[in-house]
Amino acid sequence: MKKLLIIAGLLLGFIFSSLAEAVTLVPAGSEDWAYFKGTKSASSPTSAWRSLSFNDSEWLKGTLPLYYGGNISSGTLLSDMRYGYTSVYMRKPFSLPTATYENLNVSILCDDGFILWINDTEVLRFNAPSGDGKYDDISTAIVSTAQWLSYDLNDFSYLLKSGEENILTVHAFNCHLSTSSDFAFDLELRADKTYDVTPPTLVNVLPQEGSSIANPPRVTVTFSEGVSGVEANTLFCDGQAAVGVRKLSSSQYLFEFSKHDQSTEITLRWNESAQIYDNSANKNPFVVPSDIWPYYLDTSLPSFDIVINEVLTANSSGIKSSLGNRPDWIELYNQGPMTEDLSGWFLTDSANDLCRWQFPENTLLRPGNYLLIFCDSWTGEPFTNGEYHANFSLNKDGEYLALVYSDGKTIVQEFSPSLPQQHTDISFGSGLYYPTPTPGVTNGRGYLEPVGDVFFSEPRGYRPAPFELTLSTPTENASVYYTLDGTEPTIDSTLYTEPLPIDKITYIRAIALKEGHIPSKVATRTWLFTDEILNQPTTPPAGWPSSYSVNNHKMEYGMNSYIVLKNREALKRGMTNISSISLVTDLKHLFDRSTGIYVNPGNDGENWERPVSVELIDPSGGNEFQIESGIRIRGAASRNNNNPKHSFRLFFRSNYGGKLEFPLFGDEGASSFSKVDLRTSQNYSWANENSDYNTFIREVFSRDSQRDFGVPYTRSRYYHLYINGQYWGLYQTQERSEADYAKTYLGGDEDDWDCIKTSHSGYRTEAGDGTMDAFSDLWRISLGQGFSGIYATNYYWIKGINPDGSSIPGSPRYLDEDNLIVYMLISYYTRDPDSPISVWGGFPNNLYGLYNRNTPDGFKWFRHDAEHSMAAQRSYNAYTDPTAYGLTGYDSFTQFSPMRLHQRLMSNPDYRMRWMDTVQQHLVATNGLLSVENCLARWNKRQAMIDQAIIMESARWGHGTKTRETWLNECNYVKKSFIPQSGTNLINFFLNRGWFTGIKAPVFGSWEQNEDGNFVVTFSGYGVTTATYYTLDGSDPRLPKGDLSPSAIKLETETITVPAGTVVSARVFANPLSWSPISVRDFTVYGEHQDLKVTEMMYAPKTPEWAEEAGWTRDDFAWIELQNIGSGTLELEGYQFVSGINYIFPPGRLAPGGRVVLAKNRDAFSSLYETNGLFLLDGYSGNLARRGETITLQSPNGDNILTYTYSNTWYPQTDLGDYSLAVVDVNAEEPLWSTSDNWTPSLTEGGTPWKEEVISPVIQKATLTKNGELIFEVSEISEFKIEVSRDTVTWELFENWYFQAGNIVVDSKNLSESALFFRIRL
Repeated sequence: MKKLLIIAGLLLGFIFSSLAEAVTLVPAGSEDWAYFKGTKSASSPTSAWRSLSFNDSEWLKGTLPLYYGGNISSGTLLSDMRYGYTSVYMRKPFSLPTATYENLNVSILCDDGFILWINDTEVLRFNAPSGDGKYDDISTAIVSTAQWLSYDLNDFSYLLKSGEENILTVHAFNCHLSTSSDFAFDLELRADKTYDVTPPTLVNVLPQEGSSIANPPRVTVTFSEGVSGVEANTLFCDGQAAVGVRKLSSSQYLFEFSKHDQSTEITLRWNESAQIYDNSANKNPFVVPSDIWPYYLDTSLPSFDIVINEVLTANSSGIKSSLGNRPDWIELYNQGPMTEDLSGWFLTDSANDLCRWQFPENTLLRPGNYLLIFCDSWTGEPFTNGEYHANFSLNKDGEYLALVYSDGKTIVQEFSPSLPQQHTDISFGSGLYYPTPTPGVTNGRGYLEPVGDVFFSEPRGYRPAPFELTLSTPTENASVYYTLDGTEPTIDSTLYTEPLPIDKITYIRAIALKEGHIPSKVATRTWLFTDEILNQPTTPPAGWPSSYSVNNHKMEYGMNSYIVLKNREALKRGMTNISSISLVTDLKHLFDRSTGIYVNPGNDGENWERPVSVELIDPSGGNEFQIESGIRIRGAASRNNNNPKHSFRLFFRSNYGGKLEFPLFGDEGASSFSKVDLRTSQNYSWANENSDYNTFIREVFSRDSQRDFGVPYTRSRYYHLYINGQYWGLYQTQERSEADYAKTYLGGDEDDWDCIKTSHSGYRTEAGDGTMDAFSDLWRISLGQGFSGIYATNYYWIKGINPDGSSIPGSPRYLDEDNLIVYMLISYYTRDPDSPISVWGGFPNNLYGLYNRNTPDGFKWFRHDAEHSMAAQRSYNAYTDPTAYGLTGYDSFTQFSPMRLHQRLMSNPDYRMRWMDTVQQHLVATNGLLSVENCLARWNKRQAMIDQAIIMESARWGHGTKTRETWLNECNYVKKSFIPQSGTNLINFFLNRGWFTGIKAPVFGSWEQNEDGNFVVTFSGYGVTTATYYTLDGSDPRLPKGDLSPSAIKLETETITVPAGTVVSARVFANPLSWSPISVRDFTVYGEHQDLKVTEMMYAPKTPEWAEEAGWTRDDFAWIELQNIGSGTLELEGYQFVSGINYIFPPGRLAPGGRVVLAKNRDAFSSLYETNGLFLLDGYSGNLARRGETITLQSPNGDNILTYTYSNTWYPQTDLGDYSLAVVDVNAEEPLWSTSDNWTPSLTEGGTPWKEEVISPVIQKATLTKNGELIFEVSEISEFKIEVSRDTVTWELFENWYFQAGNIVVDSKNLSESALFFRIRL
């Protein structure tokens, strides 16, 4: 048996230290570069030129930069490049003295693109074509002026070969063969050179001391770093040196000892004379331990050369499987001399189930090779698409892991009791952690476990008084370093030695370091003092640029003293009544002349993203976070140097630490984000335009309106923003309606989604994700054919639904008409002249749409960036006819938008009717979502959020003239001059355009419920009894194309009576082309969300013998049953399981007492149970855990209505015994749900999905006594009645009985009949 052990007892207590200096490995403008002009491939094979051994003696030699054109005057001029070739190959060998090199980084001057390799491994690409690039390729984008940009390559530091020669290779690209006027390339490569003074230590011995070992004995030892001097006589077994030692890596060695004749106890010890040194320049010696390691040599044990070499339990940015995901993985390595056949071997994550996953036949692993197994809980074939996929996943928090021989008993290697704590994107093996995982190849440099995070003694936030701050780390002998200027701390930063006094605005960044260990995460914390904020001066703070001093960019600082003087207390309240976000970064990332994003606001893309710390500060005491992120400038017209207040976009990438896991929008939205916007007022802003029309509300009003309509939308919250302690004003978070958003809210994979949007540069419509194919085809159908006349059926084709409601096979389903109608109705209501088209610009703008290519359900259009709406631009006010927008000049593909689609669809009578119905319901009706009352409520809700906070924006950016009163005046303008007039005027504009009808919809005048529970409904309105038709099943009285539905009933009197639960739909009918909008009234009595309860679950079903042949596993037969326990109907749409399993319920109703069964696999379920009449849903993701787990059910509005934890230890018969778990009391308090007291095994095998378990009473032990008494027992029930019959046909209630000692006693002496029958009724 082999067992992995991190031998803590052998880790000697050294205080690790090192000396580091920043060194330039290859300077800018360096000489002796070999270069090859791209008139043909540089080598054959095409990648050979990147090898260190490649002979470049026939290449040209030159000094960087290589260039032509532009403003460069030194270097090597490529005078023949224009018209001659589009790319250049470059090589530069460089030698490194023996040392440790870390924090690799590079600065590059480039025009227009490049790919960079170090020692034949790609480390960076910019504007480069896919692959390695062909000699005649061009860059993917144009760089107008070459600028120096810096890149962090620390993840590739391991590529540098200490004490050896290295090779730097570049393939640089121009943007065009003939039209490009310039080209340039230069670089400078830098790193931190560390002089190691720390001795190596022993971190792992395999197998574990004290365990059984095979014959001949073999032991693998792992050092904390690469070492030299390891020889066969370094380690002794029973006094005899090893017969051989094999170097598996620079830090790992395999010792083999002589074979023994019989089983016996053996001991291993180090040779006290061994001379082992690390590979640093200092050759630090290994201190030989005096420990003796006992083993039991068992000659019956087989010997194995296969080891678990590397494990990754949290893969967020690494290798993808062919299935498109990034799963956990296990890497095996054959360290022996022979090919090993792993067929029938096992991997497991459970010590109680050693045969969890089995290798398929013909699994061979050659000597010195690696085998990768993806651990993604795959339920299909173990070998799929040329990859191995296990049926379990790995736990980042540590769990048991073992490799097991084909007998299912012999453990080849195990991590017991569990793997140590693991970390995202850091792999583990042989006691070391690897910041750069290397699946399938030799491990890179390994480190000891990460240093514990820095602990701050005080919470972040606003402080009324000074305090003392203590920094610490739980890792013994680790040192804490910190900065106070936003720069990232390193070993060169200030060493923490004593508590720090904090008496002013402070933003501290700290890191804990220990030689040989992975550094801790950089921790950042901000403290704010209100008076100091209010007193921030208008002069530039230390380290910040003065206005127009850098790239002629305007800068403004500090608080207006006049506003502060008049409103100090109000400002303090406004400062803390909403949450704040603190951004902390190295100021050069913002204001460096060449690379700072703030003073180069017109640049975009990942090359203009910089690292930043993001902190949420909640003065109300709510949850907070701090996370590392990337930051860019966002916006369009606001990207100019005269705007002192820019908006930002934050990226939570894996190289910063991964996604933001925090409910930014509370229960309203997701709790995991890969990106989020920090937007602020741009148009009409006080900072940029000094406008009186700024509200911070207009833009989000449109998106809130989409929310209220129940269509997809992007969420927002208000925050105060601080940058390195400087108050920067009022901002607003906003989700990005892109592919990752779609995956979160709409389902599917990110790769399934097209994101159609207009880019800020050139206002082009493009695919931010996916392709333009679907949007292009929709344009072709819309403008090339249309939706009327002979093309009227196109309307149904792009919906994917026939007029009778049936699906159209093969339809692309481009149209979600309800989404489009709502989107356009809000656009028209708000009179937005800048979205989805720019009325004054003549092009699509602020356009965002999502379309799922894999499971199409129509484009989802998102209201976005509506700052010009609601009469902010006074020329487009409540009296403006928005139906005239974009009617002409928008027919080309480049100008196509959902507005033009809507206009073309209005020629179809069925779409036009659907549009009129929505206008009637939400614009005409007094309780509609766009009614004056509801629009005012929507506006006022947002206004209240910043009613106090807005004064802070005034003091920061109002220049003394824009105040809270300015803001209130504009809010009142919207509420008094726009909202009350917008809807009324819009209806008239629709009438004039033919987009609405003068035929008024029927009105449900009054209704009341009578004593029978029915509703008496009275219609009101002119002529309702002469032309009104209605249905009682919710269907439309109007058929597609305008015909009268056969279900429609003509209204003969103004009053009708309908049962509760009836949905009445009514229209006024004139002729097939003239119908009124529809009126719908639902007379259903609805229940409460909490009335939906789980009642039964088959979490660990017994697997039928034939299941494997059908392709099903145990989990396919699992199911969970729910019941409406209330007295009202429940709409199931939007209910969801969010833990344990994941599932969002589709539309559907559940009547009082009704049950619904949610199965994992409909076909598997149907093979065991009768499904006629069954309300059956299926397709949840995840599995009901056999060992038990927590299940959470949420209501459609996101409230948790039931959370419980079940266990397989409660009732063994429910764990693979074919019995379900049934709820005892659905009304029990929630804590009881997580105990066995509220659950019971089902009475019957297989459980009783979709019906209540009926407890059948059993009459037993019946006896007739001598004195004429009939005595019997009734099992299983406690409440019942007894009935009596003379002929088993007619039964009567029998009351002449009593209980005695648990038995039922019937006095039959007084009964005259000779034969009577008794039965029990529940």
